[in-house]
Amino acid sequence: MIVKELKNYYFNKETEQAIVDYNNTDDQIKKNYLFNNYINEAFNKLAEYWINDLRFYFPGITVQETQNKTVSHLLEKMPHYDRNSGRAFSYFTVISKNFLINMSREHYSYLKLHESLNDADFLYEEDNPLAVEEKVIFFEKIIDYLENNLDFFFIKTRPEYRIALTLLDILRNRDRLTILNKKAIYLTIREILPTIESIQITHVVAKFKSIYKTIASNYLETGLVQFHPYKIKERKTEECQILIK
Repeated sequence: MIVKELKNYYFNKETEQAIVDYNNTDDQIKKNYLFNNYINEAFNKLAEYWINDLRFYFPGITVQETQNKTVSHLLEKMPHYDRNSGRAFSYFTVISKNFLINMSREHYSYLKLHESLNDADFLYEEDNPLAVEEKVIFFEKIIDYLENNLDFFFIKTRPEYRIALTLLDILRNRDRLTILNKKAIYLTIREILPTIESIQITHVVAKFKSIYKTIASNYLETGLVQFHPYKIKERKTEECQILIK
């Protein structure tokens, strides 16, 4: 018997009881009723949480498709749940997280075999003048610089500013992305900002590349991450620079 709780948490004792009842019946009609009315929403919320919290965004697969795959996996594992072993929430939390981690590894392995770019070379596709050991340090400095001076290059009220912020977040947390390449960048931005057009993303990426190339050249000459920003609304800005420590 399922007893309604006073507090309507998405995964609660009511959900756990429904899972137990689901496993204890062979009546398919009852199983469908229990899953659709008591379990499905909890599984979807759990999958949605991990996808967004750990940024499991996979190139070529929408967030909804990833969520559906996770819920299907939880449904497959549901017969193995034993209430005597612990709470249903804890059990399915571990399963959903591990499933997404494995899914991420599989996509990483596949994409690495077919298409990959060096982190820094994503923004500088010509022969990068920086030594290999300098690239990672310099790339982090570039991200710091752009985060601190983004309004010099993009107008805050324009969609391009939101795209630039999203792109910076992707680059900053690129280790959470299965692989860093053009396709992955575009698909991830479109997932986060579904109303944005591809041409707008292209414009922002092109601007980032231009900024990167200029700063890389200045860095080789002066040892500084610096740039003379564009004029925005005919307003001159001061030169912005960060000393490489």
